Amino acid sequence: MGKSVGNAKECAIKYLSYKPRTEKEVRDYLIRKKFVLEEIDEAVNVIIKAGFINDIQYVCDYLTYALDRRYGKFKIDMELKKRGVSKFNIEDGFYQFEQLENVNLEDIQLKKALLERDEVFKKMEAAEDEKELRKSKEKLMRRLSYLGYDGSVISKVVRNC
Repeated sequence: MGKSVGNAKECAIKYLSYKPRTEKEVRDYLIRKKFVLEEIDEAVNVIIKAGFINDIQYVCDYLTYALDRRYGKFKIDMELKKRGVSKFNIEDGFYQFEQLENVNLEDIQLKKALLERDEVFKKMEAAEDEKELRKSKEKLMRRLSYLGYDGSVISKVVRNC
C-alpha cells in the first residue's frame, strides 16, 4: 500500500523547493520514493494547479541558462527532452520566451555563435598560413556542432572567418 496523497504532495513540494523541476522529474522522484501511481497522479495534479510545476515556464528559465552558456538550439532541445518536456511545451516555451524577452532566438543563436568564433580565433591568432586557418575553422565547426548549433548557423559563422 502507498504512503498517501498528502505525503506525496509534501515530498514533491520539498523536492521543488531546491530548484525548478519538470513534471516528469517530479513524477520520477516520487516513484523512487515508492509512492503509488494513483497518489503520484493526484499529488502532481494538485501541484500543477497550484502553479508549482509549469513545464513551459521551465523551458523559458532553461533558455536563459542555456543561452548564457552559448548552447545551440539542438542541445537545448535535447536537454529539455531528456528532462521530460514534451515537444509541444518546448516549442511553446521557445515562443513565449521570444515574446516575453522581445527577442528572436535565431538572432541570439547567431550572436552567441559569433562570440564562440571570436573566442576560438583569439586563441589561434597566429594562424597565418592556409593550413592553420583551415584547422581553426574545423575546430570552430566541431565546437559549434558540440554546442548544438544548427548547420545554417555554423555555415554562416564559418563563412565569415
